[in-house]
Amino acid sequence: MPTNDPMQKKIQEALEKIQPTEEAKDRMYLEIMRRSALEDIAKREKIQKKPWYLRWQTSAIGTAALAFAIIFTAAIYTRIPQNGDE
Repeated sequence: MPTNDPMQKKIQEALEKIQPTEEAKDRMYLEIMRRSALEDIAKREKIQKKPWYLRWQTSAIGTAALAFAIIFTAAIYTRIPQNGDE
């Protein structure tokens, strides 16, 4: 993004000349990894703070759907004629 401000140009030129050392790159990498780990821990804690009935909610819905499917299949099966009976 070009600017007409001479001070911003000088700052940008100075920042472009800065080259981080290998030690600085390693520190930056470690800091990124540390922050990522902290975010993962926070996400896990957030999930674990949910009450048990919310954590198992998906499983309960799946169980109810399976029960419905079994009952529906049994109801249809009992209405189908067996062995030539009408």
